[in-house]
Amino acid sequence: MKDKYGGCIRYLGEDGDANWPLDASSWWNELMSIEGAVGWNWFKNGVVRIIGDGDWSSFWKDIWVGTISFHNMFPRLFSMSPQKEAKFGDLWVGGEGGFVWQLH
Repeated sequence: MKDKYGGCIRYLGEDGDANWPLDASSWWNELMSIEGAVGWNWFKNGVVRIIGDGDWSSFWKDIWVGTISFHNMFPRLFSMSPQKEAKFGDLWVGGEGGFVWQLH
């Protein structure tokens, strides 16, 4: 979808608030308007997230393992982390010996 509709496409926030820019495509706005009729988080729960290079996936706030974000699963660790806004790709770094986590 990003390739077709551009980088304006986002997702619904964990608290249910819309988390996409006002200039999102009309198609995307229509799709998100279904939320009220069908039920909260129907789109997010029905779509699989592919991490890829990790530039678009929040390590803490997106759900990429299990059914809850790390932000909610580990609130104490999140509160201590200086990397609250880190993307997955910022923390899963490859080198000569393979990939390693760089969590602070």
